[in-house]
Amino acid sequence: ISLSSAGTYTYTLTCTNSSGSASDSVTVNAQTQTVPTTTTTTTPTTTFEEWTQFAHDPMRTSYTNQVVPPPWKWKWSWNGPDANGNPVPGKFRLPRNSQPITGGGRVYIAAGSRGVYALNNSNGSVIWNVNPGGARIDSTPAYDPQSDSLFVLSSNGTIYKLNASNGSIIASYSSGQIIPKGETNFQDPNQTLPLPPLLYGDRVYFVAGTKMFALNKNNLSVIWSYDSGGSPFVTPVAYSPSYNRLIAVTRDLFVHAVDANSGSLVWRTKPTIRNYGDPGESNQSLAQAEYGWPVIAERTGLVLIKYRLDWNALFNPFSIWPPDNSIIRSALEQNPQYQALFALKLSDGSKAFTTNIGHGGWGDGGYLPMGNIPAVKSFPDGSEVAYLVIRGHQAINTVWDSLYGELVLDNSNPNFQPGYVRWIQYGNYGWYNPPLSNIMVPATDEQPYVIVAGNYLFGGHWILGQALEIKDRSSNLGTYTNPIKSGPLPHIVESTNLVPYNSSHYSNSMIAATAGGTEWRAVPYGFYIYNDSVGKIYDQYWSGYATWVVSNNTIYFLSTDGALVALEQGNPTQLTEIRKLTVDENLIKNISSLASRLLAQVFSSPQKEIQPEDLSKNFDEYVNKEVFLRGKITKVVTNHRGTFIKLHQTPYSPTIIIKPDVYSKFSEPPFKIFKPGMNVKVKGILTYYRGDLAIYITDPS
Repeated sequence: ISLSSAGTYTYTLTCTNSSGSASDSVTVNAQTQTVPTTTTTTTPTTTFEEWTQFAHDPMRTSYTNQVVPPPWKWKWSWNGPDANGNPVPGKFRLPRNSQPITGGGRVYIAAGSRGVYALNNSNGSVIWNVNPGGARIDSTPAYDPQSDSLFVLSSNGTIYKLNASNGSIIASYSSGQIIPKGETNFQDPNQTLPLPPLLYGDRVYFVAGTKMFALNKNNLSVIWSYDSGGSPFVTPVAYSPSYNRLIAVTRDLFVHAVDANSGSLVWRTKPTIRNYGDPGESNQSLAQAEYGWPVIAERTGLVLIKYRLDWNALFNPFSIWPPDNSIIRSALEQNPQYQALFALKLSDGSKAFTTNIGHGGWGDGGYLPMGNIPAVKSFPDGSEVAYLVIRGHQAINTVWDSLYGELVLDNSNPNFQPGYVRWIQYGNYGWYNPPLSNIMVPATDEQPYVIVAGNYLFGGHWILGQALEIKDRSSNLGTYTNPIKSGPLPHIVESTNLVPYNSSHYSNSMIAATAGGTEWRAVPYGFYIYNDSVGKIYDQYWSGYATWVVSNNTIYFLSTDGALVALEQGNPTQLTEIRKLTVDENLIKNISSLASRLLAQVFSSPQKEIQPEDLSKNFDEYVNKEVFLRGKITKVVTNHRGTFIKLHQTPYSPTIIIKPDVYSKFSEPPFKIFKPGMNVKVKGILTYYRGDLAIYITDPS
């Protein structure tokens, strides 16, 4: 709504169809007032290093030396909020594991069926958007600063070299291979696995199908190709400069080490005792490598490999993991089926030691996806550690035993063996006494993904982003009772109802991710993306998890719903006055209410029973409307978030969700009432839950 001057305005809305028409109106007051907006100043850091490819570098360490000291302020956002904190028109979801990279004053991001975007790093505006080949770009591209070019892998198996300034194609190479499908959801059934290309020296490396390729980066001519022998590659490749070896994992769980000069196999091993397959809820013999990636610890000569285990691995070999390294080590070695992270020697692929890392992720309803992947940091004294979410906490229940930690990779600290973990303070574990709300590392079935910038540790969760500064990691620190010392940095949440929305997107006091009043995830202070009326926007545009990137003197946060936020150094409360016409803050709500009343008058019709087939054809017609569904229960799963019921074995069948806060309305807990094989009738609003369709039940009737 655009107004030219102050005054009282009346808006009349009329809806007409074959049944007739209806009109209604709303009156609003518009006035001029002073509106705050942030200033634009940038203070360069002493170290300049860009994040030009997935996980920062060829080793996939997810570590950068670049630090942007606080305070931070909002710089710009893309595919996120408009000026009022509502989703921008045309907002869309991004592929899983998509990560922003930078180069040439631009930010690049893979966008699935929409191809790849290049944004202006100064203001977030779109410079160009192309989709070479017309298929999908589900893999993070790689930027080459020497030639100002961008390497993009398409789902059609072709890699493209683009002019990074305008997106035009410079060269291409068709691998003749098919990129495997990944885990998809209802909204994005054609998504393929993320297999980002790797740049090192004058070569670009990538995997597609059963092959690994080395190409000349100048003209994309083939230097060599390696064939796995039958099983497709499901992780991107990582590179060790000192060993001159490329590492990637195939679907059959084998790790391949390939000589970067010749393309010949150096070693091949399967470190887990499990075999390939979907481990589901409780299959202890199966695992997957999809959506993980190898991480090279160059100084210690290791590659870290993560596998996805079954849901019940959350509770084994401990229901609550003890904060004791020796007990954890003993249990994992006696129960190797629960080992999820492996440290392999780059020299021969043998296991270097057992890592004291329990399985975790951001799953639900009996499903646990790939958990967080380590970030590796090397120190000036020659030591090297990995940062990630660890388990071992005196928790309130079986899924609240996760904390941030260091994984020891060498013998530099006499107090901790290689493979042991060191605990790091966070929130109510070390910062606040007495505890402050529920500021804590998310639950073990909500583990964030980590990156590290200098001494700053960032965690990307599905509703928020956490950030902390490691202040003291003296060798005597790191036990559970005497952890590594840290302090809070500005956090970020999807939305909050604790402070009024304003253009700074900032609160200097505690806020919480509230999702329209449906959640409560507190953070010490920081930024919010949307106004809280967006509710569970992450469910509608679900991409799996959020991620941070630090590059080009900017901190980027890519939310689960696909909003890219750029923060820079500056005072978030330092404002410049501008004159702008503003409208009564209830205008949007009034117009929405008006439209709802009219639509109800004109389009009211008898309630219709729907079938999954109806949703496969026109799901947009039913979303956010009351629907009626009947069927036989095929599966019931319960956890601390509620009871999850499936009625049909089809991709289009909504999940029926009953939250714990309505259990009291039932004669007994719903998971005791509803069993597989029962026939039920369900009525409720059709909405989203983590990208898939869902119906929330609020009453037994």
